[in-house]
Amino acid sequence: MLLVVFVTVGCEKSSTGGWKPKTATVLPTVQRVEAIEVELTNDAFETTSFMGSLKPRRSTPLAFTQGGRVAKIEINSGQQVTAQQVLAQIDVSELEAQKVTVQAAIETARQQFDSNPDSAALRTRIVDLQRNLDELDRKIASATIKAPFAGVVTKRTVEEGQVVSAGMPVFDLVDSGNLIVEVKVATSIANGMNPGELVWVLIQGQPFEAVITTVLPTTQGSTRTRTVNLDFRDDQPSQIFNPGDAVEISYWTQTGNSGFWLPYSVLQQQTTGLWSALIAEDDANGTYARARTLDVVQLHDDLALVQGALNQGDRVIINGLNRIVPGQKIQATLVENAMVIPSPVATAEVGADSSDSDGPVGPSGTSP
Repeated sequence: MLLVVFVTVGCEKSSTGGWKPKTATVLPTVQRVEAIEVELTNDAFETTSFMGSLKPRRSTPLAFTQGGRVAKIEINSGQQVTAQQVLAQIDVSELEAQKVTVQAAIETARQQFDSNPDSAALRTRIVDLQRNLDELDRKIASATIKAPFAGVVTKRTVEEGQVVSAGMPVFDLVDSGNLIVEVKVATSIANGMNPGELVWVLIQGQPFEAVITTVLPTTQGSTRTRTVNLDFRDDQPSQIFNPGDAVEISYWTQTGNSGFWLPYSVLQQQTTGLWSALIAEDDANGTYARARTLDVVQLHDDLALVQGALNQGDRVIINGLNRIVPGQKIQATLVENAMVIPSPVATAEVGADSSDSDGPVGPSGTSP
């Protein structure tokens, strides 16, 4: 017997009744990505930071207006004082004794004048004695140092029993409840600052609004900076900060650069030193990833301002970049562009309370 075995594995019957090899159909994979629509920015803003410090609005040395022996000191360095609080006194026992003598002499002269009202000599004597009494009262009053305003005594230079001369500093008093900001700013930027502009001040990471009050006209030769003073716009941070604490201010300027802001993460560096990004581009056969060569002209946090082969409304791919290559067919979903374009207006809108639309602005002085 003849046994014939037909092996048909891997074959299929043709429409003509014959057999042919079986073929597999491989469908191309279309990657799904998300893209944002870009908009052209003209005359971009950038922020520059400067370091400064908190300063008391008022700071003054205190001294006696006359010399003498210090009889009493009521306060020590570092203590808070209230306005008109007594801080120190000079020994006035001798002045008080003189006052008693003069008062007695005035009383005697008045009694004599009552008996002889036409006496010009008695009238003159009473006037002279009264003048002496007034001078003694002035000296006794000036023998006491009082705080001219509420604040903190930062320094004490004398002890009880010490003899001091008139005008010799005894205390240094600072107004710790009324702080200002002092910062050194590069002359090129300070030249464009104007009183009334609002800026952000960071103190230990906490933002406060402040207004520029003065830009001193002199430039420090060694650092090429000018001193700028600012007042806090609303709440004083004096309850949590102290004079001398470091601060940072952020000031916005316009660069003149134009281009498109992109997330820095979508850029790929080329060997030429330029950069590229992928856009979603449509043609008759579908949507494809296309590379565009770009030049980075400005950075801000995690954003880059780029110039090059981009146009208004182009869709830049923002995710799935590790799964696609230029020329690959894709399915792109347009998502909302959530980037906060660097500008003083955007900063104010992010930092301001919803009930107050005003906020720090740039050199133009316009509010959001």
